[in-house]
Amino acid sequence: MAARVQSKLALLVISLIVAVISLPMTAAAISMPTWAKPLGGVGSELRAPIRIAVMDNGGFYVSDPRNAGLLKYNASGVLLQKIKTSGVPQSVAILPNGNLVVTISAFGHSYGSIVDSVSGLEIARLRNSSGQEYSFGFADGITVDDGVGANGRIYVVDVKELTVNKFSLEGVYAGDSERFSVRGAPVGVNALAGVPTSVPSFISFEKQSGLLAVVDERVLGDSSARCIRFYQKNGTFVRGIGVNGPAGSLTFSSPQAVTFQYDGTALKRMYVVDTFNSTIQAIDPAGVSNPNSTPVFLGFMGDYGFDPAKGELHLPVDAAFDQGRRRLIVVNGKGNVIFYGVDGGNTPATAVPAPPVITLDVPYNVVNTSSIQVGGTVTAGSAVSCVLNGVPLVRGVVNGTAWSCNIAGLAQSDNQILVVAQNDSTSTDSKTATVKYVVNGPSIKVDPVPNYVKAAALTLAGDTDADTVRVCNPSPTNCVDANINTSRWSAGITLAEGNNAGITVEATKNATQTSQAVHNIVLDIKAPKLKASVVAHDSTVRDQIQNITGLVSDPEGLLESVTVNSYAAADATTPLTSQVATLTKNGIFSVALSGVTYYDVVAKDLAGNETRIPDPATSGGRTKNAIKYNPNLSKITLTSPDVADASVVTVASGQSLSGTFDKELTGLSVNDLPVDQFDAVNKTWSTRFNLNYDSVTKDGLNDLQIKGSDGSTAKVTFVYDPANPEATIVEPKVDSATNSSTYQLKAMDGTAVILTKTFQGKTDVVASLAPFNVTFDAEGSYPVILSANDSNGASSQVVRNIIFDKTPPALDYTPRYNSTICTYNQGVFVSCLSACPGSPDGVCSQSTYTGTIEPGASISVINATTNAPLSAPNDYTIAYTDAGKTWTVTMGATRDPYNTIIVAADAAGNVTRSFPAVPDGNMDGVNGFTQDDANLCLTKVSSYGPKVAPDYPGFAKLTPQQLAHGDIGPLKNGAANPDGYIDIVDCLLMIRKLNGYSVGY
Repeated sequence: MAARVQSKLALLVISLIVAVISLPMTAAAISMPTWAKPLGGVGSELRAPIRIAVMDNGGFYVSDPRNAGLLKYNASGVLLQKIKTSGVPQSVAILPNGNLVVTISAFGHSYGSIVDSVSGLEIARLRNSSGQEYSFGFADGITVDDGVGANGRIYVVDVKELTVNKFSLEGVYAGDSERFSVRGAPVGVNALAGVPTSVPSFISFEKQSGLLAVVDERVLGDSSARCIRFYQKNGTFVRGIGVNGPAGSLTFSSPQAVTFQYDGTALKRMYVVDTFNSTIQAIDPAGVSNPNSTPVFLGFMGDYGFDPAKGELHLPVDAAFDQGRRRLIVVNGKGNVIFYGVDGGNTPATAVPAPPVITLDVPYNVVNTSSIQVGGTVTAGSAVSCVLNGVPLVRGVVNGTAWSCNIAGLAQSDNQILVVAQNDSTSTDSKTATVKYVVNGPSIKVDPVPNYVKAAALTLAGDTDADTVRVCNPSPTNCVDANINTSRWSAGITLAEGNNAGITVEATKNATQTSQAVHNIVLDIKAPKLKASVVAHDSTVRDQIQNITGLVSDPEGLLESVTVNSYAAADATTPLTSQVATLTKNGIFSVALSGVTYYDVVAKDLAGNETRIPDPATSGGRTKNAIKYNPNLSKITLTSPDVADASVVTVASGQSLSGTFDKELTGLSVNDLPVDQFDAVNKTWSTRFNLNYDSVTKDGLNDLQIKGSDGSTAKVTFVYDPANPEATIVEPKVDSATNSSTYQLKAMDGTAVILTKTFQGKTDVVASLAPFNVTFDAEGSYPVILSANDSNGASSQVVRNIIFDKTPPALDYTPRYNSTICTYNQGVFVSCLSACPGSPDGVCSQSTYTGTIEPGASISVINATTNAPLSAPNDYTIAYTDAGKTWTVTMGATRDPYNTIIVAADAAGNVTRSFPAVPDGNMDGVNGFTQDDANLCLTKVSSYGPKVAPDYPGFAKLTPQQLAHGDIGPLKNGAANPDGYIDIVDCLLMIRKLNGYSVGY
């Protein structure tokens, strides 16, 4: 690199040595001004940051030579974009149109580059009046003034020449007459002979005074020389601030940058970065344009150290002030960026939006003029850049979700047009098109053509001003004259199976002919092959989570996806959910279903061919398979130590399974054959079997249907693959659900292979038979892929799906209440009448409860007074209808609904309790609401308060029934508004009701 960079590296090394030597002297922490506070730091992917530029929205760009470019962050410090520069970047500034101007060092020469901030491509170099690249001795600091249009200027410090050079905002050199010297000290003599006595390396524009601030790293041999010097735009020196010297107020050992803070439009403070001392000096500039005013030192920000939370700095090199959020942002030599809040400023929690989506509409693919207008749609709030033949040409005009660009300067041949959309997300979107410019020729456009089709007949169409249009497909040889109607043309062609290459659209006008190539079109008439292993149609299951594993392949290698759709009814046309299956490299797919009653499986290729399970042609017209859920049946589980559902195995004969069941059964079968061992007392079973394999199609999918004598069904899938290693996840043995954000799994015995797990795009090595954890960000189904890789390069993959669900199941039912109606006179109890006077005991008891739940949830019953579960089927029985969505509980005897809790539980362990009781104050559930209930409330609060809830150990302090009746407040619009606790507010509301006040509870 240039000598200037070597000098910087040497300075940093010396600074580091001295800083370490000086640690005992700097052990006492510097006290930061009271109006400033550290806000921590960020450093995602920063390696050697040196300069920064802040945007109006608080985001910022950092130049990083070791990243060979610029890194863009949002206001929270989230990395959004990497922009590669044409050489080693030095300083960066933001132009009024949002583009960037960067000083560059590359291959022994130094120059400036204007970069499109949307596409990240170079627009132009800073250039002389002849249009040639302007070459600097060494270009470092760069800034932009407040001039508008032709009055605006870019200023570049040439460290080697000790000058400031000016350019228009388009990058054209303003001329030698506008260049001025910024030498800060005379040429060294005697002891300073040959030593650089002035090293101006940074420049910034102070907008209140309109002056340029130049930072000089060292000014030697002149006691009057100043480190921060202010110049008018024409180069006239105005004043200087600060001198070289040891650490102290307005004294700098190695100043590197200056930035300014404003209160509205008024300059409030300036901040100077001192690299050697690892500090920032805050200064009241006291009117920088007045040479007679005296600047005031306000304090140090930062101190030597490595803790961003404390605002410690290690060789800081640049800083910029974020006016909108009142933050000082410092580029730290430790490889991070440190934030300081000023005057109450903070780092915002900025949400990262979804990436933009852009479409591109080109009016003609062949044109007879050198300009064209393109447009389309884009995500609102995006910026659009239009690039012609690799060079950013113009910013798109965006109006809501519509955008357009006027592109001029087309070359007389094919022109590549690229449009790029950018918002505040971590990625961009782009589209491309080719436009041919033919002088005096026809204009022609070809409407979008699919890449893959499933029918041989294809119609091409578009717009034209040509006299004739012809479409040719060389394979098979087939040329067709198009029909032209006004400005529209169309032609039908016939495709050959496979890849159709070289299709052209030929147009003629005024005896000038041109052609437009159409991309290759693949004709694919074969649908994917699909086979699935799942419980048989119309089976009844006890497990709420059901797995579908299968094999899929496409004859043409064009498989797009396998999707599993769930439906509310057999004749439903709109899916409740659609899950795209996880696909392994061996063609195995897997999906976990939760609470599904009807489903289908669809394999689709890129041409639109589909294969479905069930296939109406082979299933008597049935378009969906059904799974019925009944939690009353026995739960059949696997206990085999070495295998699990969806295992890949390499031995076909003598495979075994073993497991348990939890309710009384008289027998159990696997694929309609009785199991070898069945123990009705200990509730265990085991069996042996052989696997099937089609050596021609390589189909080793084996579907094992396990059925109990009560009708309960489970399935196990084995994939026999003799060419690849075995693979299985032994815990859990089936797809599962959890309400915990962290879940533990365990891999197989993999001593002979290398095991890796892939989760959310990240792959890690896992140990044989060792547990490993996965963490979930949001609710949903998460596939965990385990790969077994042997020394020969063969591998197998299996999938275990874990559903993260923390939402309690929906539960709805309407019981009859055992309410008593009590009257009071001026707070004095008069009498109570039963709401069910026809009942012998005046209680509205009921023996049948019914309601609905979400599919896949189960119902149980709890005694509300003791919180003890009732026993099924001794105390009650449950019947499920409507594919498990409707339930009916039948009690052995009538029960008080106030003393009955219906509980719904889902597969993840989430629970919903339904309390028939209402917040009426009747905490003891006896004789309606009385003084005894208020006394009970006060007793609970005084003994266990101030807030009492039924989640204390043993529920001894408060029962769910007491909570449901007594939790009244705080009131909302005069009505009960339970908050989940019994506290003094609830007690006072009960007393208010006892005293005869009109209440809404």
